[in-house]
Amino acid sequence: MNIAHLNRFGYAEYREERSWTTGNVVSRNSSERQPNMAANLAQAWHNLGMMLDAGVPLLRSLDTVGGGLNFRQKQAFHKLSDDISKGSTLAEAMSRSRRVFDPLDITLVESAEASGNLPQLLAMLSKWYEFTRRIKRKTIAAMILPISMIHAAAVFAPLPSIFLGGPSTRPYLHQVIGILLIFYVPAVTIFAVVRLTPKTGAARVMLDYMAYMVPILGKALYKLALTRYCRVFHMLFKAGVPVTTCAEKAASATSYAVVTKRVEATVEAAKAGGQLSEGFSPNLPGEFLNIWQVGEETGKLDDITNRMGEHYGEDAELLFTEFGSWFARAVYALVMIVMAYHVMKNFQLVYRSIL
Repeated sequence: MNIAHLNRFGYAEYREERSWTTGNVVSRNSSERQPNMAANLAQAWHNLGMMLDAGVPLLRSLDTVGGGLNFRQKQAFHKLSDDISKGSTLAEAMSRSRRVFDPLDITLVESAEASGNLPQLLAMLSKWYEFTRRIKRKTIAAMILPISMIHAAAVFAPLPSIFLGGPSTRPYLHQVIGILLIFYVPAVTIFAVVRLTPKTGAARVMLDYMAYMVPILGKALYKLALTRYCRVFHMLFKAGVPVTTCAEKAASATSYAVVTKRVEATVEAAKAGGQLSEGFSPNLPGEFLNIWQVGEETGKLDDITNRMGEHYGEDAELLFTEFGSWFARAVYALVMIVMAYHVMKNFQLVYRSIL
């Protein structure tokens, strides 16, 4: 076992935690943008977990954490209070508002309620939503400038030809729309395919493997699926769920067929009385296999999986940032090609007018 692998997961050196991993309430500047749904839930779960940990009753805690939520989320949390006051558990109440609460969240909360670890589970859920929010914000931020460049090129590229050929609004608008279609048709097509493809089945498997082949993005999605697997396994294992159930739920939570296929055999390995690591595919990263085996041998699998989740999450975040950078460069190159085409077209108009 290479000690460098252990160092990367914080066993040989101290690694500073991010602010959102502490038990302290993180204050937010009121001048920040209105947070999205993931940020709302991250803050709500964080506050709810802290209040429960401090001994505040669940109903009173739910009535207090509604600040900062959007309308739909506020309605859902009010409904949680009503259902719990009528005798439902938190997980049962959440299951009646599936448009707000993810099925995986409901499963985790149900397990935590059964084991009595609800405050700790909510704190971990808060970290997960904060992590996904950061990735989405960085991805969107990387898209803003390229999209602005596309629209600028669409507006300004046809202008010289309009002046040279005589002022006319309709041909100009046709050219603007034509340029925008070059970019929007592929983007809308990809978006529609991703959104409309069923979450399970052969079509989803094929789509995931196609995404895996995309440079940088494929690695980013792969690392993201690994961090989902490790974090979900850690949260369930910490909640006292049987290891076979942890492995099964964690495998389904990856939402990425490339990784799911490589970890799903762990369930059968555990049922047969073996270690989970015996069911892992050898195609998984070597350090992943080695570190997991260390966790099983030392009896610290809960701690190991937590550190692995953080590690692969950091890798995924860096890769998504890198992909955003290269995506912007690709858009710039395409914009330059479009601009060059219109320059050549205008040159031909001038040349013909001279002749």
